Amino acid sequence: MDEPRSHLRVVALNGLIYALGGRGANKQPTDRVDIFDPVTGFWSLRPKMVNLHR
Repeated sequence: MDEPRSHLRVVALNGLIYALGGRGANKQPTDRVDIFDPVTGFWSLRPKMVNLHR
């Protein structure tokens, strides 16, 4: 994850950690989806969420 976020949701599923939405550094809602793979130690950016709730 290369951008700081607050108020995000985090889910662990199938050995991966998903960081969903939240608010970016500018305090605006974000539709980012980042996935962390603890085996490789790397983050990847996934397609944005379809519905952004404000």
